[in-house]
Amino acid sequence: MTVVSENLAPSTTASSWSGKLKALYSPLWLCFLLAILARVWIIVHTHGVMAGDEMEVGLQAEHILRGERPVYYFGQPYMGSLEAYLAAFIFLFTGPAVWAMRLETIPMSLLMVYLAWRFAAVLAETAHLSARLKTTFMTIAALVAACAYRGDIWKRLSLCSGSCFARFA
Repeated sequence: MTVVSENLAPSTTASSWSGKLKALYSPLWLCFLLAILARVWIIVHTHGVMAGDEMEVGLQAEHILRGERPVYYFGQPYMGSLEAYLAAFIFLFTGPAVWAMRLETIPMSLLMVYLAWRFAAVLAETAHLSARLKTTFMTIAALVAACAYRGDIWKRLSLCSGSCFARFA
């Protein structure tokens, strides 16, 4: 009996290492990279131009740094202020700036990509998809989340100078 248990220990250790290595080669990492690159591209190419909604988040972040603890956006009994708290945390290190406020979109988009990946996994399991089709479905869901988190890529592209749109024409 002890011989069998001694033989099982190395195999379980090897299987845990192979599971960790398999996770490193997951398409999820590509989706994370795409989400980060898209947000960094937006930060660099919008030239410090802000929309009114972004200004509201930045203003609320400054109030948070002064000690206020809002639960909702100013004047709205809905839409929680998680983004403002993240922006306030970033402002602690960088000071208030447009580019610093846009850094907040990076962790939010990574969270959205991960949640889309997990939700797609649950849907694929429920639909009894094959392993290959499941991975494809999960990758497509995560790619959509990486490129379309709240539509901010296209919204912020509209804030770019005309040179941004000349590249797409």
